[in-house]
Amino acid sequence: MLPRKGYPLVILLFLAAVIGTGRVRLVLDAIVEPFRNVGEEVVYLPRGDAMKIIACGFDTPLADALYIKGQIYFSNNVLRRMSSDGGGPMGDLVAKGRDYTYELFDIVTDLNPRFIRAYQIGAFTLASSQSIQSNLNSIALLEKGAAEYDALEARGERVPVDPRWLFHLMQATTYEVSVSSHLAREGDPAGAARAKQRAEEEFLLAAKSPNAPYFVVIAAVGYQDGVQGGDLLNTRLAMLSVWEELYQEAVRREDEGMMEELEGRIGEDRKFIENILATRALQEALSEAGREFLARYGRPPAMPGDLVGSGIIRELPKTLPLDREDSLDRLVPLPDGSFRSRGLGAMETQQYLDYLLRAVITYQRSHRAGNPPNLEALVTDGLIPELRPLPFAALGQEYVYNPKSGIPTAPLPDQLQFDTSSVPDTADTEPGV
Repeated sequence: MLPRKGYPLVILLFLAAVIGTGRVRLVLDAIVEPFRNVGEEVVYLPRGDAMKIIACGFDTPLADALYIKGQIYFSNNVLRRMSSDGGGPMGDLVAKGRDYTYELFDIVTDLNPRFIRAYQIGAFTLASSQSIQSNLNSIALLEKGAAEYDALEARGERVPVDPRWLFHLMQATTYEVSVSSHLAREGDPAGAARAKQRAEEEFLLAAKSPNAPYFVVIAAVGYQDGVQGGDLLNTRLAMLSVWEELYQEAVRREDEGMMEELEGRIGEDRKFIENILATRALQEALSEAGREFLARYGRPPAMPGDLVGSGIIRELPKTLPLDREDSLDRLVPLPDGSFRSRGLGAMETQQYLDYLLRAVITYQRSHRAGNPPNLEALVTDGLIPELRPLPFAALGQEYVYNPKSGIPTAPLPDQLQFDTSSVPDTADTEPGV
């Protein structure tokens, strides 16, 4: 039984909770309202510490309520529109919607720091945006979750489920898929290289986390090999294994939104892998025929059509998966009679240049931010085993390195230059073999 003088305090707290909940609803309504009526302002959402006071000790129920409310409002339709970076009044309001997506899940996890699902859904939603700031907010939310469970471990507390492997894995995929790609498009190769370096570090942290599933270890090894100059496919194969495992988890949870997002990513990676394998198979078949042509006529074929004219092969395939529709002129004959795809060669070159740039960044750290005087210094310092031969070295392709910028390049020979804007997305290109 409360003393009579305690009633005013209880009433004030109750009113504060009602008002706070009402303001949260106004915020959520305002986030979606721009998509119905351009011009509405987004209402201020209280911070997590203020919401804890408003909750009057009911932190977890309020976190659950906000999470459910957020799930309703941030539906696939709204989030898909948030992922586009439009200009003008709509663009400004869309940006506010992205900001408040992070605010909502930040507050939910303030109220309930062990709400694993909130970290996961909030981070995945933000990582799916085309906004670099949303991508970074996704990583910040995951770092917050990992730090919470690090603190629990430091205090010796046991929890039924330790999600740190998932938090680190999601940070890795965000750095790889979203952040590095965005920075590369913005013309910041060093920033993109650092993002891939962070992705590699987070993959390894995920693999080393308690109770990490075996697929995480396999993915970490494959990703590390890919970004360290290994097979071009290994990075994509690692990412595909992650999407497929997360998709199975989404199916178990009947999470249709995450299933739809992951289906898109799985489809893109599978198509990319199919196209690479088909291109390699085509290169090998034509190279075998080209070497036979060289042995027969004492000169390499000048074009793929020579192989048909000589009767060595019956017909040429209609298209090459990684290049344009008129792709047969993209098959490059080399002096040894072999053929290479211009598109695949350019991709392999860029992958290796990314690896070299990461080695340059590592060199800078151990030499007080000084750049290596040349690329051979990376071998001397043990940062790379050797400088790999370039795909079109036989046609004059060479490494170009500027010690002032620390950026390595390897332009295609003049006769191989083409407008990359005309090359379709590999995800939308059918294999031609």
